[in-house]
Amino acid sequence: MINPYGWGGTISTTLTSAFVGVTSQDLLSTTIVSAGYAYDKTENTGAWKASVSYQGWYPIIDFSVSQSDRKVNEGTIVTET
Repeated sequence: MINPYGWGGTISTTLTSAFVGVTSQDLLSTTIVSAGYAYDKTENTGAWKASVSYQGWYPIIDFSVSQSDRKVNEGTIVTET
């Protein structure tokens, strides 16, 4: 199921985000593995991402995971009782 045939670097950018990582495909092109780091300029946050896609059966099986450190500041919340 996983027989790496080719590895390659991946870089993609937009006006507000960038992704740098690696991608691998097996000999029969049924399994694709990718992993890398995504940065969002608008929120000034980054995330590590990884995904696996198996396309040898129907339905296609996709699995992905990401780990980031997003913070939300909603200001001071006042409650009255």
